[in-house]
Amino acid sequence: MTLHPLRPTLACFSVVAALAVHTADASSPAAWQQQEDKALRLCAQASGLGQTEQVGMPMQFDDQSGQTALLIRGRAPQAHMQGAALTMLCLVDRRSNRASVVEWTGSASPTDAAAPAPIVVPLSKAPAALVVAQEAGEPASIGTYSVRLYRDLSVGDYADGLIRSRNGELRQAKLEDVDGDGQPELAVTLVTTGSGNYVTRDVYKVRDGQRLEWMPALSKSP
Repeated sequence: MTLHPLRPTLACFSVVAALAVHTADASSPAAWQQQEDKALRLCAQASGLGQTEQVGMPMQFDDQSGQTALLIRGRAPQAHMQGAALTMLCLVDRRSNRASVVEWTGSASPTDAAAPAPIVVPLSKAPAALVVAQEAGEPASIGTYSVRLYRDLSVGDYADGLIRSRNGELRQAKLEDVDGDGQPELAVTLVTTGSGNYVTRDVYKVRDGQRLEWMPALSKSP
C-alpha cells in the first residue's frame, strides 16, 4: 500500500465559551493560565489529532491583538498515516474562541526550537555560577535537565554537574535559603504542560564551591 504524505491543511474550530475573562483580570497569572488551557483545548479539537500534547510554551499576544500561538503534537487520525506523529502550528483568537491549525514545517525539530533558554545563576563567590538547562532534542513535556557548577563560567572552568529526570518544563532557578540555615540553596521549579500545571521543586546544595548535591528532603514533587 502506498502511503501518501499529509498535505498542510487548515482547519477551524469554534467553541462558545461558558465564561469570559474580564478585561481587568486579563494580565493576572490565573487569567493567563486559563487562556493557555483553553487555547490548548481549542487547538486539540481543531487539529483532529489523537493523543495531543502541547510543545513548548504558548506565545500570548496582547489584548489588542487577542491572539495566542502554540505548537501541538499528536497522532494522525487518517488510516493511511498509520498513527504517524505530526506537529501543528495553531493560532487562537481569544475573542471569538476560534482555532486555526496548519501542519508545522518551520523546523525539523520543533521541540528544540521551543525549549526554554538555559538559566544562569551567579554565586556570591564570583565568578562562580550555576547553569540550569533543559536538555536539547527531548520532548518539551518530559525528559531530563542538567545543573552544572562552574568555578568560572567565562572560561568554562567546570567543577561538577548533575542530570535529573523531569516531568514538565523548566520555569525557574534561583538561590533561596530553603532550610533556614543562613546559606542559600539552588531551587529549580518545573511545571507540567497542558492542564493541571503540577509543580516540581528540586533543591540543591553547593558544597565548598566544588560539588553539587540534590536534597530530596527539601525537594517537592506533585
